Amino acid sequence: MLRNFDNRLNADVIRCLRAMGHGDDLVISDTNFPSDSIARQTVT
Repeated sequence: MLRNFDNRLNADVIRCLRAMGHGDDLVISDTNFPSDSIARQTVT
C-alpha cells in the first residue's frame, strides 16, 4: 500500500516509474531542458 503519496503524481507518472529498470534515470525538468539534444547524445 502506498502511504503519503503526492496527489500530483497521476497514474501515467506512476506507470512510468513502475516500468523503469535498474540503471534508468528520471529527469524532472522544465520546458527549457534540451531533451532533444541530450537524447541524441545518449541513445545509441
